[in-house]
Amino acid sequence: MRSGMQFENSLIQGAQRSWRDAFSIDLRSLALFRMGLAATLLYNLATRSRDLVAMYTDSGYLPVATWRATVDVSFWSLHGLRGETTFVVFLFLLHAVAGVALLVGYRARLASCLAWLLLVSLHHRNPLLLSGGDVLLGMLLFWSIMLPTDARWSVAAWRGKYTDLPQRYFSAASCGAMLQVFLMYLVTGLSKCNEAWWSGDALFRVFHFELIARPLGQSMLGMPRLLWWLTISALFLELSSPWLLLISKFRYRIRLFAVVSLIALHFGIELTMQVLIFSWVSLSGLMLFLPTTFWDWCDVERWLGSSLSRNSTAAAPGRHDRWGRPLILLVSIFAISYAFTYNLLFLAKFNDLPVPISAGLDQGIERVGEVFGWTQKWNMFSKPKRHDFRFATVATLPNGQLVDLLHDGMPVSLDDPTTVDPRAASQRWMLTLLHLGTAQHAKFLPAVTNYWMRQWNQSHPESEQIDLVDHIVLVRPLDPQGNPMDLEIRRLIQVDRHASGGYVDGQPDGPWEFRYPNGQRSAAGEFRQGKKVGTWTTWYPDGTLESRGAYENDQFEGPWEFYDEQGRCVREVYRAGKSTSPPTSPAAPTSPPE
Repeated sequence: MRSGMQFENSLIQGAQRSWRDAFSIDLRSLALFRMGLAATLLYNLATRSRDLVAMYTDSGYLPVATWRATVDVSFWSLHGLRGETTFVVFLFLLHAVAGVALLVGYRARLASCLAWLLLVSLHHRNPLLLSGGDVLLGMLLFWSIMLPTDARWSVAAWRGKYTDLPQRYFSAASCGAMLQVFLMYLVTGLSKCNEAWWSGDALFRVFHFELIARPLGQSMLGMPRLLWWLTISALFLELSSPWLLLISKFRYRIRLFAVVSLIALHFGIELTMQVLIFSWVSLSGLMLFLPTTFWDWCDVERWLGSSLSRNSTAAAPGRHDRWGRPLILLVSIFAISYAFTYNLLFLAKFNDLPVPISAGLDQGIERVGEVFGWTQKWNMFSKPKRHDFRFATVATLPNGQLVDLLHDGMPVSLDDPTTVDPRAASQRWMLTLLHLGTAQHAKFLPAVTNYWMRQWNQSHPESEQIDLVDHIVLVRPLDPQGNPMDLEIRRLIQVDRHASGGYVDGQPDGPWEFRYPNGQRSAAGEFRQGKKVGTWTTWYPDGTLESRGAYENDQFEGPWEFYDEQGRCVREVYRAGKSTSPPTSPAAPTSPPE
């Protein structure tokens, strides 16, 4: 009996020891993690500031009033309090100050907290700019608040603040930070378990997408065998590496192999694709897994000096936590539980599996994620289509020439997609275009398209003013060899600057009225989900009646009256857009009511 209990106790102690070994973080790894996050944050702010006016102020495509009327109430934002450029610049500068403080390890916990709050606020201010890398940066900043990231190589270490911490730090927060990286890679790999990746065809499809692929990636299209090998290798690495990262046996050699392999993967991604900050955030997260044996081998203290990297005596983890360990423990358990729950639900929805919870609970979980910036969807390039997309915002000048407002008014021909530039002005504009093509973000189409029209008209003379703009996507299906097939043009939205009415999810909805440039009404009627319904009336430029009748599902339906400029009327009856009776002879001029 006693031997059985001893065996059971030894098993428990062994499991506890293995868990502690797997989720302990060397303080030097934490320091590198801190500096990587801070550097990525500063780079992120610098690249976003290029389009600060266009994307975050009232002079851009999403003024504060439009943002408040479009997004859900859970999208709180300090950046949405005011729309003046000076106010937004102030918040960017404050954010940068927090980033610099985090970089050098000055009041790192406060800097992490401020950086995280401002980052979630920034993400909420413009959902069109949110990427997987942005979400991961927010998640890791959140976990850094509860970790002693400034215990080494920092102002705090130089001042001797952390002299009682063990070299390897273990806590609920260390578990949470490492499990977040684990989940990211695991869910990314699981979401790719489909035909495109198992067949080795996925990267061949991705590199045909000219908006995302870099020149090196496009040049690899002529090497299908290499692409097949890289596709299979990437899938295998993303499925296996999360588990390898948690192995502490063999002096962490297996873990170190996984870290090096994933670093190589991210450099390959960055060289061949535009993925914004995703690679750099992921590399920062991987620093958490660098074991003590790695740092002992590097012997960085020899050249860095002891003042920034003081040795520690053995001490109970958590002594540095001013909040107290119970609070951090509770927050960590909640955040870890939420992350696992959210990712499991995401995988179920992504694979069209039944969700084992009520719709109300599912919405509540989603709402919590929106408030804290925890909505994790790790499915980048998971189901690449055999298509190439090019976006254009097309307008017709008074001289009849078609121009693309996305690319400084470059002349285009819709019959020749090669005349449309596949690139975007910046990576954030690239992300905007990609999101506008989704049902989730279609509600932003009117605001963004109106912005492009407004920008053109403000910078061009009266002779080049435009009244009508179409935001379209040119889709070119590809055959198995990657050759383009028949072109398909999809109009996402049409904006008329002389029209007035409402939108629902980016589509005209409700009563609408259109006018000629001279101010006279040209048409009036009702839309439902982007299609004409009910009675519509049109007028000539001088205000006389042109036509009147009903629409159903965007087609003529029932009796219609058509008037020529002398007021003579012709009547026809339609069914599903087709005339079912010969037109009557023109009647004598009448004065129908308007």
